[in-house]
Amino acid sequence: MTEKENRLLARVKAYFGNEVEWCDDTKLVSARGTMLKPDLVGKDSNGLHVIVEIKNNPSATAKDHATNKRDGERESIGQILDYATAYMEQNDVSIKDLRLFIIGDYFSETVDKICQFLRDQGINIEHKYI
Repeated sequence: MTEKENRLLARVKAYFGNEVEWCDDTKLVSARGTMLKPDLVGKDSNGLHVIVEIKNNPSATAKDHATNKRDGERESIGQILDYATAYMEQNDVSIKDLRLFIIGDYFSETVDKICQFLRDQGINIEHKYI
């Protein structure tokens, strides 16, 4: 991890405080048989399983930034849902037992809207800017 990624990880853990007990080095196997490594996995004080995908704003030129940001937004939704699917299969839990978070150092209106749509479908997912 880069220094910037380590700082963001520390801010994310501070955001949750003592509410979540984090697991070390959780690895999952996707439906395609590939290894997945969520940024953070833990269990909260209510017994819900927490999966966090951390996104940092890539530094790029103004032209490239818009493209990279859109691709990253779509990727973050796909990643967190991929992690959730694999986690549920490997831990015999349902989507109701999960709290999903996409946390970044920049705000994405697109991700926020998609998360709202998923919440409307009963999925406990949040998008946070820290």
